[in-house]
Amino acid sequence: MSYDIGDAVTIRTEIRVEGTLTDPVDVDCDLTAPDGTTSTPAVQHISTGVYEVVFTASLPGRWLFRWTANDPDSVEHGHIDVLPNPPPPGRLAPLASITDLEDRLGRTLTDEEAAKAPALLRDASAKIRAFCRQSFDYVTGDVVTLREVGYKLTLPERPVTAVT
Repeated sequence: MSYDIGDAVTIRTEIRVEGTLTDPVDVDCDLTAPDGTTSTPAVQHISTGVYEVVFTASLPGRWLFRWTANDPDSVEHGHIDVLPNPPPPGRLAPLASITDLEDRLGRTLTDEEAAKAPALLRDASAKIRAFCRQSFDYVTGDVVTLREVGYKLTLPERPVTAVT
C-alpha cells in the first residue's frame, strides 16, 4: 500500500506464541525515513498481542520499520511507500521502476537498497536525458504500427521492447 505526503500512517504488528496472541515484556518500533533519519515512535497497545504506531508521512520514498519484542523475542521488518505529492512531471520521472531494477539484478532489493533506489533511479534518468539531450518519458503499453518502405522498417525513437 502507498501513502501521500501528509497522510497519517498506522503500522500494526501482532505477537504470537504458537498461534496465540501474547503480550511481550517490551515492544519497540524503529522507523527509518527515506532520508536515513531514524525515530522510535510511541507504541500503542491495542489489545492482547496487538500493537501499533501512528506517524505522519512527511517525506516521499520508502519508509522502513522494524518491530522488536522481548520475552517472547520477535523481530519483524517491513516498509511502506510514500508518493510525492503531486507526482513529479514526466520530464523528471524515473525512466525505470524498482521492479525493472530488481528484474535486471535478478533478485529482490534489500531494505537499505530499496530505500535508496527511487533517488538513484531519478538521478540516473536525469543523466540519461542530459546525455541524449532529450526529455523523453517512460512509456508503457504503446503500440505502433509500422509501414515498410521498400524492404525497410524504421523503428520509432523511443525505447522498443518488443517487435511482433
